[in-house]
Order: sequence, then C-alpha cells, then structure tokens
Amino acid sequence: MNRLPEGLTAALCRTVLENLQMVFADLAEEAQVKQQAMKMTMEKLMEDIRALEASKETQKEERQREREKLVAAAEAARLAEREEIQNNLSKMASQLKSITEEKEKQREKCFAIEKEKTWTLFLLEKKKEEDYEKMMTRERIIKDAANWECITRERENGTLPMVLTTAALKQRLLMELKEHAEKWTVVNVTTDYATPCLAVDALNNTEGH
Repeated sequence: MNRLPEGLTAALCRTVLENLQMVFADLAEEAQVKQQAMKMTMEKLMEDIRALEASKETQKEERQREREKLVAAAEAARLAEREEIQNNLSKMASQLKSITEEKEKQREKCFAIEKEKTWTLFLLEKKKEEDYEKMMTRERIIKDAANWECITRERENGTLPMVLTTAALKQRLLMELKEHAEKWTVVNVTTDYATPCLAVDALNNTEGH
C-alpha cells in the first residue's frame, strides 16, 4: 500500500483539523445563536405571559371596581327609595292627622250648632206655650168679664133667678176665676150659643148637673 509522505499527511491533518474546528466553531456559533434566539423567545413568551396575567389582573380589578360601583349604586338607589317612601309616609300621616283634626273640629262645631238649635227650639216652644197660655188666660178673663157683665145686666133686668143672691154669684165667679188661674184649664163654651147670656145659662146648667 502506497503511503503519503509524512509532511503531506501532517498538512492534511492540519487542514482537516482546521476545517473541523471551523465546522465546530460554526456549529457552536449557530448553536449559540439558536440558544440566544430561544432565550429571547422564552423571555418574550414570559413577558407575554406576565403581560397577559397583568391584563387579567387588571381586568379582574376593573370588573371588581365595576361590581362595587354597581353594588354601591344599587344600595344608594335602595336607600333613596326607602327615604322617599318614609317621607311619603310621614306626609300621609301628617295629612291624615290634619284631616282627622279638621273633621273633629267640624264635628264639634256641628254638635255645638245642633245643641244651640235644640235649645233655641226648646225656648221657642216654651215661649209658644207661654204665649198660648197667656192668650187663653186673656180669653178666659174676657169671657168671664163678658159673663159678669151679662149676669149684671140680666140681674138689673130682673131675668136672673132670684135663688142666687148677688153675694153668692160674686163668690161663685171668684171661685171659678181662681180655679182657672190655678189649673190653667180652658173652659170650652159651645159656639152654638148666640149670646154670652145663653153661654152663661149653659155653664150654669152644666154645673147644676
């Protein structure tokens, strides 16, 4: 077998070794570049993950704030509605109290008016009765005076029965007047008698029976 010269072999070995070193250097550089790229990619990915997590946290906090705002708004609306209801109830209670007091005043006023009306009617009725009694008393006095005048005239004319004396007649008339004044009774004399003298005769006949 033919062998290369030692110098050529050494030269070839150096060349191969250099080539291998260059290849290894290229591979190492390429690996370093890839590793750097991988590292940058991982860092970018981690940044993206952190950004995503931060965004999620921010969104979560924002949602929490929105939820708190909604809860606060709902609570404020509930309190406002409750306060409005209480104010309306207070106004209604005040109005009801005013209406009740006004009705009570009207009732007392009507009661006082009715009481005064009743008392006025009572006084009018009493005065009516008193006026009626006074009128009947005057009529009895007038009738008694007419009867006395008639009896006196008949006595003067001699038509009065002789059994009655003047003293007895006066006593009888005085007793009748006293009885009328005490009992406030009305002596009803029939209107069919044409003259006061006939009325006296009818009265005498009634007392005789």
